[in-house]
Amino acid sequence: MNKKIISMIVILHVGFLSFSQNTWTQKSNFPSLERDDAVGFSIDNSGYMGTGFKVGWQLAIDFWKYDPLSDAWTQVADFPGTPRQYCVAFVIGQKGYVFGGLDINITFQNDLYEYDPALNSWAAKASLPADGRQAAVAFELNQKGYVCTGRNGQIFLNDLWEYDAAADTWTSKAALPGTGRYAAIAFAINQKAYVGTGRDTNSIFYNDFYEYDPVSDSWTQKNNFSGTSRYDAKGFSVSQKGFITTGLDTNNLYKNDLWEYDAANDNWIQRPSMPTISRKGAAGFATADAFYIGTGIDSSNTRLGDFWEYAPDSVTGINVFPLEDFGFRVYPNPVKKSVVISQLSNKKNESVDIIISDVTGNSCLLSPNSTLPFRADLSNFLPGMYYIFLQSKEKNISGIKKILIAR
Repeated sequence: MNKKIISMIVILHVGFLSFSQNTWTQKSNFPSLERDDAVGFSIDNSGYMGTGFKVGWQLAIDFWKYDPLSDAWTQVADFPGTPRQYCVAFVIGQKGYVFGGLDINITFQNDLYEYDPALNSWAAKASLPADGRQAAVAFELNQKGYVCTGRNGQIFLNDLWEYDAAADTWTSKAALPGTGRYAAIAFAINQKAYVGTGRDTNSIFYNDFYEYDPVSDSWTQKNNFSGTSRYDAKGFSVSQKGFITTGLDTNNLYKNDLWEYDAANDNWIQRPSMPTISRKGAAGFATADAFYIGTGIDSSNTRLGDFWEYAPDSVTGINVFPLEDFGFRVYPNPVKKSVVISQLSNKKNESVDIIISDVTGNSCLLSPNSTLPFRADLSNFLPGMYYIFLQSKEKNISGIKKILIAR
């Protein structure tokens, strides 16, 4: 390995020259009819979206898979329940779970369905032994699924339920403090969940924010969300940071702002707004290094079908070194079997040499004259820390990232 590469490793260790991506990129539109109040989840870095309220006043059951690598959508098996909107979802292992919602019969559902992407099939699971509901929140902690809050007619809920997929059972847990609400947001960071915002029975909009610890089954109030009080926003977690965007606020304004939550310091940072139409009722999902959001409804009651990616700082905390104005990103990270190296979309296509080295500087994989995106098979690599280098055709190092192989 040449001295320039070794020098870049030293620079990486002392933390110089890194910069944040924090960029929005428009992706291929959601391929079916425009809609709001759909649901989304991700498995193995692929996203899944479906259900919702479509143009033409139709409730939906269609479901679609999104591949970030090819920026392409593929239709998968329809959701097997009644057509509906306002569902929520969580993922346990390699399966997605879609819960509840308001269906075509104006029934507040408490049913649960499991999606297996390997079989492209759905299976009914144990229904929640409590009120059916629309616009709850859901999250996963320690291989358990959770459903919290929601609305059943004029009953606004704050209860919390834990789902054990292995036993196919539900267990009541400590309720969210304060008033029942619906259309709140939730995300998980470091095996703790965060729930906030929403709207209650008196049409009061909230910006309060709570942390749930499943070990102690307890809630702790955190610093309020720094944006305006709102409901029907979306929450995601990427790179151990939480994000809240879109929604309808207490001033009756549709929103496109973006806020990042740092759980370690309990503070909020405003990030670049979504560069498109403000909306509520959007849907999306998070992958290893980005979140994706689209659809929804705007202030003129137009249902939307556009779709966007937001790429925050890398999951390792070490980002592109922007020599010669070149950038790339890698996912998933940590890596189990393979890693995808993709060029930032606002950069021109360029042939690159790819080098993967271990922490001692030994080259483990060389792929000259490669075209991005590139998938590298690392299934034979030992677990541990590695570095990915990209060189332009002039053989100048253009970028460097750190990855972790963990199995």
